[in-house]
Amino acid sequence: MIALRYIQHTDVPAIWGRIQEYLNSGLVFTHNTGSLPYLEAELRTGALGLWIAYEDETANIKGALVVEFKDYPTVPLKREMDIVLMGASIPMDRWLHLIEDVEKWAGALGATAVTVTGRCAWQKVLKPAGYEIDHIVLRKEVSHGC
Repeated sequence: MIALRYIQHTDVPAIWGRIQEYLNSGLVFTHNTGSLPYLEAELRTGALGLWIAYEDETANIKGALVVEFKDYPTVPLKREMDIVLMGASIPMDRWLHLIEDVEKWAGALGATAVTVTGRCAWQKVLKPAGYEIDHIVLRKEVSHGC
């Protein structure tokens, strides 16, 4: 059976070597907007949060999920939690239902919504969990310099 667990930022160094492959598998789809050294630094300081998917029986890590809280300067203050990266070695249907634990945790920390930044394929995967498209991002690569 798969379970999810939040990892305190002080515990990131102890498991970093066991989660890099999962984070890297998600990074390949980010158009080079992140890197493993950046993620490690942000996770160690607590600027980003880390959840791991693991097998109950063996405690073998099977995936990782990175989250970021975003506070918007509205009255009253609006807080959302964004799932910025996911990667796993097991099929999503074995642990996606556990996303409710992450949502409850986000709500307990003041979030009024959970967002997912990712590829279009996430729309189909997350629709059964109640997620809908809110915005889209259009992207065009441009050259820099002269």
